[in-house]
Amino acid sequence: MLSRYSFIGRRRGGRRAGECVDIYVDRFRAVEWGLVGGVVGLATIDWAWTLLHLRRGVEEANPLLAAVLETGGVAAFSAVKLGVTLLAGLFLLGHSRFRWTRALLPVALVIYAALLLVHLGVERAVAT
Repeated sequence: MLSRYSFIGRRRGGRRAGECVDIYVDRFRAVEWGLVGGVVGLATIDWAWTLLHLRRGVEEANPLLAAVLETGGVAAFSAVKLGVTLLAGLFLLGHSRFRWTRALLPVALVIYAALLLVHLGVERAVAT
């Protein structure tokens, strides 16, 4: 999966005829970058939104992140939340030519967007 040519190599597809799924490549298509970037972007919005809620006194629901927040503060919380998100994004990008990732990445993007819309609806309901 990783080599010295990752992200800078020439390979955009399979090396042999017929190889088009379940392969690793060095260069990714714009749609692959867009899907992964969308998931990472929505996760970044979720992080910022979480920080706003934390300032208002709301507690973190994830027990692992709550422990990080309690022991390391906002900086550690942000580093862990965004770091895990970026690592997961790179993992998804690296596997974007695999059939299950290709099929489920758009689903993940839609679900994450729907979740943020639900949060927005709850936020508006609480504000009124």
